[in-house]
Amino acid sequence: MHVTIEPDRIVTSTLILRSWSAEDAQAAFEIYGDPGTAEATGMRKPVRDLAEMRKLLGQWEVQSSQSSLPQGLWAVEAADDGQLVGATLLPFGPRRSPSS
Repeated sequence: MHVTIEPDRIVTSTLILRSWSAEDAQAAFEIYGDPGTAEATGMRKPVRDLAEMRKLLGQWEVQSSQSSLPQGLWAVEAADDGQLVGATLLPFGPRRSPSS
């Protein structure tokens, strides 16, 4: 499998991991506004509306952009049609060994 890692995205033959954008608000709300998804992802409650989703996307973008490496909470889209399918959490900082 070929994987391309760029500063602002990671591309495979089937998925693209990338930073969130304001244009993702509706699709993200359809995912994170669902109570089952909120519970499964460890969110305290589902996102209430598009305004809250836009605010959350902005926070995720700021967190992700604070590193020069591709890290943070990124959108995951299907490479063939661009449909948003979820999110992934990449580490925000150095990993610690279990003994530290």
